[in-house]
Amino acid sequence: DKITFPSPPSSYSLTSHPELFFVPSRNKSSTHPGVPCMLYAVRQGAPVLLVHAHSNGCDIGDMRQTLQSISESLKVHVMSFEFPGYGLHLGNANMRAIDDAAAAVLNYISNELKINLSQVVWYGRSIGSGPALRAVHRITQELKQKPGGVVLQCGFANFPEVAGHLFGRLAKRLVSRLWPNEAMLKELNCPVLLIHGRNDTMIPINQSEKLWEAVAQKDLSHFHTCDCGHNDFNFRRCTLRPIYDFLLGVISSQGFPATNFQIDLEASCRALVRHIGPLRTRIPVYSFRRPELEDWLLRIGAQGDGQKASNLDKSPRTNEEQVKREDTNATKGAMEGRELKSPPSGLQSPPPSKRGRSKSKADAEVVAPDYTLLPPLEEVDKALCTAEGMVRACAARVSHFLQRLQRQLARIEGLEHKAVDEIVDFVEAEFWGSDPLLCLWEEVSLPTGEHVRYRLGPFSIDHQGHRSFQPDFHGSSQFLRVPLWIFAPSQAHFRCLAEWSLIHCERLRQLPSQHEGTGGCSGCCCVPGGFRKKSHKKKGKPGHPTMGALSTSLAAHFAHWVEKTDEIKTMFERFAQLYNDPDEALRKSAAMDPLASLKTLPGDTTPLSEKEDSLCPPNTLAGLPESKAEEPKANPPGKFSAACRQWLLNGLGNPPQPFVEMATRLRFPAQPSVVETERQEGQALPNPSDSRQTAEYVSQPGQTAMAERFSAWSTAGFMLHYDRLLEATQEDPLRPELRHSGIAMSKAIKAFASADLRARREQHSLVVRQRLENLGKDEGLPEPADIQASEVVKGAAPTSVTPAMPTSHVEGL
Repeated sequence: DKITFPSPPSSYSLTSHPELFFVPSRNKSSTHPGVPCMLYAVRQGAPVLLVHAHSNGCDIGDMRQTLQSISESLKVHVMSFEFPGYGLHLGNANMRAIDDAAAAVLNYISNELKINLSQVVWYGRSIGSGPALRAVHRITQELKQKPGGVVLQCGFANFPEVAGHLFGRLAKRLVSRLWPNEAMLKELNCPVLLIHGRNDTMIPINQSEKLWEAVAQKDLSHFHTCDCGHNDFNFRRCTLRPIYDFLLGVISSQGFPATNFQIDLEASCRALVRHIGPLRTRIPVYSFRRPELEDWLLRIGAQGDGQKASNLDKSPRTNEEQVKREDTNATKGAMEGRELKSPPSGLQSPPPSKRGRSKSKADAEVVAPDYTLLPPLEEVDKALCTAEGMVRACAARVSHFLQRLQRQLARIEGLEHKAVDEIVDFVEAEFWGSDPLLCLWEEVSLPTGEHVRYRLGPFSIDHQGHRSFQPDFHGSSQFLRVPLWIFAPSQAHFRCLAEWSLIHCERLRQLPSQHEGTGGCSGCCCVPGGFRKKSHKKKGKPGHPTMGALSTSLAAHFAHWVEKTDEIKTMFERFAQLYNDPDEALRKSAAMDPLASLKTLPGDTTPLSEKEDSLCPPNTLAGLPESKAEEPKANPPGKFSAACRQWLLNGLGNPPQPFVEMATRLRFPAQPSVVETERQEGQALPNPSDSRQTAEYVSQPGQTAMAERFSAWSTAGFMLHYDRLLEATQEDPLRPELRHSGIAMSKAIKAFASADLRARREQHSLVVRQRLENLGKDEGLPEPADIQASEVVKGAAPTSVTPAMPTSHVEGL
């Protein structure tokens, strides 16, 4: 069984795939999560459910892209189930255990989902043809029902013959017989599709030829062959098309139910937090590690060390041991004839083990430095304008965010029984509430908007020229935070952060665990555990990253992207200039627009007075106290905001609504008729500081669509509401009203990111076209429409405002 079912390391975890759910197992303990399955459902409904049994060299996570493509292309429901010993399925892999898992899935489909079995087609690939045929055979012989059909790709008729073909006659005699596919197929009377490659050296095509001879109902059955091997199928031509033709014939046949059905899973079947207990040793390591990113991180650290070493003669030696260590590292790197791969000053890598010292230098593992060990930089130029400074600033903020998450998780009532997806949504909301990376915000004071400041990460400056540095800044209910530019991680990042936080939660370490003899953590990407703990240590298998390593990895991913994005890098440099010398930066901003001095910027005088009727909505002044006029300041909030936006956002994205509109609405709330009109136009929060209106919208999030042009204002209002709910009480941070507020906030931020991305693309296209037109005028080239932009202008258009890393860059995703 160990040779037949090698049980590779899990490619998925509790949080990595939102399609994951568990089917209750028969005769299992109460702590057993059940059979892991993944469902790719068609929301509008579909006429067929395709149930997939994978081959012996992968798990259901590996098949995600293939099965999702089948579901989306053919408009059918697709479900896959896990073999015991594979992925997150506890137990040992053998024929009986796999048949029990398939039977549990069959029982769930029939009795819980109430799906007509004649609309269920079973799909087995390679070794998975056995359990697929067994399930169809059980439907026919035991349940006395008619199955929808069966698809066998690279299937076998007689397993000992396959073993003899691969390993010789002795193996044919010794191997277990497994599933008698040929004999079972003879007893079936349902449509069958056989797919096999003529060049298959693993399972010869004569195995499918024997199966075809055993097919009874050949009028609706097909035998598709192609010039390919066992694992090199052309997906569209040799998999998708044959399945489409087969299902079309099955659906069109007489007697097939002519109704579509939807699949809605119960919440109790979803991945739950309590599943971490028994599955802890099987959950693979997820981190933001990438080889090229780690090399870049070490390279910028080495550059920083080189600059410090060059200045040693100019500065006194305050720490002899530190200088000696740096000199030794530099000399050692030069002697090895390669670039220096030592951590920056003040950082220490874990000491090598005694066993590791006997290895050659080429084989020694290089450990990326932990930047959370260093204090945050308070010099804005170093923190925002250098790669190492950005990593250092973000790593400290991400570390504070992870610590806050641990405190919040400890306060959640009934955490063990929460769905994992709820925790993922909670982590995403906490991420935006904490702002752990370097995003640009305009913060407007409450309740009347008399104060405005600009914040980028830990640095902020207001219209009066006051600067502040807050390395662990979190949201406050005293300010509206309006997004001007954000870095939006992918959903895979939030799922990774959620899983890391749950695994390291002290409260969840008390959950009962499942002890297994075999089939435990069997792969190089799993957490060492159980009886294999010592052997994994000897082999140097990685565990889950520490808080510092995870913080540094996410910070490095962000800084690396900024380094490659010129417009964002320029924005950071301009903010540093604004922070150091606001008057000079604002003068440069005015110079960028020669007509700025001729324009009348609303909001020059603050607070607004009753005389400024043009700024006040009609019929809103009655009953309000008179505002006392103040002496105009050097930089009134309105002018400061307009100048800063001109200076920082020139050529970057879609500018949100101006400050004066926000300040006006804060002082003079809109009337109910105006609110209703704006709601119909897609304005979620006409009065973003109004707690009652925000609570009403949050309680019914699907009632009104959110327009992208109002997304910045909506984001500010939802953030304010979220901060108010957190500050109001120390109750459960995952209570319904707070959870709904967090979901609405995340939705608004995604809308803002989408609008910003579209604006950046349009702006980039406009710049390219202008360059082509100018080039055509100067050199007499053809019309711009006949020229490919890539041939003239280097660099591609911005593809994502999220700058999100592909999921393949997150280990296991």
